[in-house]
Amino acid sequence: MKPASLQIGAAKIDITPPVGCDLTGFGAREGPSLEVRDPLFARALAIKDNRTQAVVIACDLLGLEAPFVAHVRGAIEREIGVSAQNVMIASSHTHSGPACMFLRNCGDVDAAYMAQLAQRLAQAAREAWDALRPATVSSGKTQVSGVSTNRREADGPLDEDLDVVRFDDSDGQPIAAIVGFTCHPIASGSFHRSISADFPGVLTQQIEAAIGATALYLNGAAAQTNPYFPGASLDFSIGNLEIVQRIGETLANSALALWPHLKSSRKSTLRVRARQLDLPLQRVNKKSLESYVNEQAESIARTAGAQPGEVARPQYKASVARLEWAWETRLTLADGTAPKFVTAEVQTLQIGDVVFVAVPGELFVELGFAIKQALAPAHAIVAGYANDNIGYIPTRASYPQGGYEVDDAYRYYGYLAPLAPAAGEQLVDAVKELQRPSRK
Repeated sequence: MKPASLQIGAAKIDITPPVGCDLTGFGAREGPSLEVRDPLFARALAIKDNRTQAVVIACDLLGLEAPFVAHVRGAIEREIGVSAQNVMIASSHTHSGPACMFLRNCGDVDAAYMAQLAQRLAQAAREAWDALRPATVSSGKTQVSGVSTNRREADGPLDEDLDVVRFDDSDGQPIAAIVGFTCHPIASGSFHRSISADFPGVLTQQIEAAIGATALYLNGAAAQTNPYFPGASLDFSIGNLEIVQRIGETLANSALALWPHLKSSRKSTLRVRARQLDLPLQRVNKKSLESYVNEQAESIARTAGAQPGEVARPQYKASVARLEWAWETRLTLADGTAPKFVTAEVQTLQIGDVVFVAVPGELFVELGFAIKQALAPAHAIVAGYANDNIGYIPTRASYPQGGYEVDDAYRYYGYLAPLAPAAGEQLVDAVKELQRPSRK
């Protein structure tokens, strides 16, 4: 068998929507977009060795739904021959991008934009494929503190790893970089109705300017991780554009400081595996549902006159969304079509010593740690919001604590109930199974 010969190609394409589109991510946001603060991009990496081909696309978007991803994967397979299951499409989770998936009362999806987006993602894959050339891979990580905080627990866990993967051509010149960091891109806030990639946009643009090559950003297990910067206040209803800039710059400077110290991979083979699994949902308590309907109706009555900018307005909008969820749930239970599972895909893409783990939603940071530990000594990088966005995937221990991520967020994502407490562990086990050595 010939030794593996790694080839890498990269491309970058603008996916900025038109001004006037609905933005998504914040229920409290009032009205459509008013301007473009910074453009949104899809960055693609084509990967090939003697036996396998793959494509990774990183988008400045909140998230994409599985049917849309399947459509784009199919187009890429037809266009360049890469197997659909070997395509990974991840989103940064910016809350200042266009509505591109269902999120209750958080903006309407524009079908025309989505059709154009599908074409552009396939085009990015094609351009990256056409740019394939022999390459080497090196990687490393460093810790970046002081730019993130655990929003559920004051001293709760944080994943402060900044992961950097470098691809060079045969002359030692950069072809592309992948940078991973775990944090919600929400520092722009809901008040600013501007299209923006948030801090990942600053991060990638500064790295690209420094290395002269394409830089992809992958978010991690960011469920309960928010941005933070010492000495700067951040009210997410208002946002803080200074924090957007400073976090992006801090991460970019840390990545560039690490750049010359990355270690070459001992091997350069490519392997991609994927698996679908059914994550169980909790049962809906019909009696509690009726009480919930009454609570939300009363809340709407109390706040019905609230105008944009008033304190009661976000409460009113949230109650409308929750009551809508309750009515839909009632109907689903009545006609017997209530689902018991959420279908999810996990995917692993290994290039030499580095393993990218695609997770379809908002994974709790502890589950991200579990994946990294399980795959050691490989350099595991979790790619959240990848190939789908099913919402929050909590730890078992978080359920008694409750909170938005456990008790409420699923309603905005359109599910009848939260995931069962075992779902997170089931997902981690599936990743472990994917990475077990093949039996031959």
